[in-house]
Amino acid sequence: MWFAEMRARELWWTRGAIFVLAAMTASGLARATTVRQNEATVMRLIFDDCLGYVRDDRVPFRDLSTRPASAAAIRDLMSPPLDRVGVVTLFSGRYIADWGAGKGDRFCVIRMRVDDAGNRAPAVLGVYEKGFVARVTARALREGISQRDGDTFDAPSITSWHQPDSGHETGPLRPISFTVMPTARDARTGVAEVGIIVMGGPPLPPLPEKEGARRR
Repeated sequence: MWFAEMRARELWWTRGAIFVLAAMTASGLARATTVRQNEATVMRLIFDDCLGYVRDDRVPFRDLSTRPASAAAIRDLMSPPLDRVGVVTLFSGRYIADWGAGKGDRFCVIRMRVDDAGNRAPAVLGVYEKGFVARVTARALREGISQRDGDTFDAPSITSWHQPDSGHETGPLRPISFTVMPTARDARTGVAEVGIIVMGGPPLPPLPEKEGARRR
């Protein structure tokens, strides 16, 4: 039952991502643009920062270019304010990230900002579209995330990765799931922007404040 509840929560986050993507498309933010190829950083965000926080309670986005998010950017977040552990803008200011723990889950979300500031900032989270799903799948398998739903990296299609029900409600074997979606595309180079990353999983046991990543 707890695993089904976690997957239901993940689907809620994914639906939220779809609304974000629809808003960007409607406003013209998802049109073809210059996108900088930076797959190593994208993989780090998924598997070191978000997975490190959700699975191991490591503080995400350390030693990356971050700054406090503006009030306007925070207003667009989908997470309840009391659930958030941290909120930052990443890199060029085009992206906002928030992470925390809600009722029965932990989450880490990175997405392109739906405002003029996000639109003006450079798109720096690009990957070569061809073979990207396979490359993410290979890395996910190394992390014990062995199942995939979908096989394309092309909005509005959704591809997600998740662990099967392991019987563990806590610790490193508990199920994790995540989704990535494109938000812009450079047709000349075949590079697409990974503008939405959504990861969720069951909560860890409470940790002493000094050992956890609970800081704003």
